[in-house]
Amino acid sequence: MKDIFPQRLTKLIKSKNVKVADMSDNLGISKKSIYNFMKGAIYPSAETLSKIADYLGVSIDYLVGRVNVPTDIILMEEKDEIKKEIFFIREAYHKMDEAERRIIHNVIENIIKEKERKTTEERSGDGNEAD
Repeated sequence: MKDIFPQRLTKLIKSKNVKVADMSDNLGISKKSIYNFMKGAIYPSAETLSKIADYLGVSIDYLVGRVNVPTDIILMEEKDEIKKEIFFIREAYHKMDEAERRIIHNVIENIIKEKERKTTEERSGDGNEAD
């Protein structure tokens, strides 16, 4: 059973085109640790295992070999449409290269800034009409 985690981790990273450097940055885990997890040289703590499962969109049970279906627990437990959208976005994001990810990041950032600007204008009561 101990050999299953490194095998599944490696398979998921490759099949989802995940860059270990990106995974490392996003999870706050060193690249060396991730490569050692993939080799089976070391095993993650429960907290790190949970982060890895969430990042890869699978259950912890799948990663450690308790089940053979890489089910996303969130989708099983929640029928919430937002959670389904988040799962879709996460899956798509993993398939993108760094340039595509920067574009998506910038688009989201601009949407948030525009929304904040509109909220600020609404709170100020459109005081610019007298100009």
